[in-house]
Amino acid sequence: MPYVWEQRKLGEIVTRITAGQNKSDFPQVEYENVIPEYGQLKGICNATTKKGVAFTAGDIVYGKLRPYLKKWFLAKFSGTAVGDFWVLRPREKISTSFVYALIQSKEFQLVANITSGTKMPRADWTNVSEHKYIVPVHIEEQKSIGSLCSIVDNLIVANERNRFGWT
Repeated sequence: MPYVWEQRKLGEIVTRITAGQNKSDFPQVEYENVIPEYGQLKGICNATTKKGVAFTAGDIVYGKLRPYLKKWFLAKFSGTAVGDFWVLRPREKISTSFVYALIQSKEFQLVANITSGTKMPRADWTNVSEHKYIVPVHIEEQKSIGSLCSIVDNLIVANERNRFGWT
């Protein structure tokens, strides 16, 4: 049976989380904690009183400030994103791994880099959420694509860890 794909706006496949309780015992991730382009953290902050957006495991945290820096990560724990981040939560019947691969795509980056502001350019949610992507209808195909992209990402990160001595 061939799989069916359809055009969907990003805002139809993810929910942007804009608030959440800032729990004092949750770790906080600040912009400088994210390694550009690799979806890895180089550390987290102990909980402080800084305001941010709460995220949970499975959410995608995307740095909207200077999107060309490519600061994003797939949360494996609950915490607070402090700074210019979007917290994206895939909707029902949408694979997290597929959305995570999608935000790393060249097409997404082109749209996200249509920015507002000159000194501190930020991705514009209206542009990004209204842009249409071709998405598999069946979650199993989404998961397969996301899994394959994850395997490639892990190989790249492992190579870079060796090259740069990341811990």
